[in-house]
Amino acid sequence: MSRVPCGRICHQERMEVTLHSYARGSFGLVVHDQISKSNIPQSKRQPLFISYMEKNSPAE
Repeated sequence: MSRVPCGRICHQERMEVTLHSYARGSFGLVVHDQISKSNIPQSKRQPLFISYMEKNSPAE
């Protein structure tokens, strides 16, 4: 993902994945949802996005 100095996202990709964890620990990524001030029903909310990936983690 490319960023310009003001923090805007210049490139975006979308992929649907399912993560299953059978061991304690983390995948090495942090996901967030898009903040919305409106009362959007749970079924119509925007998908989660990866906001951070740890170096040398399974996610990388």
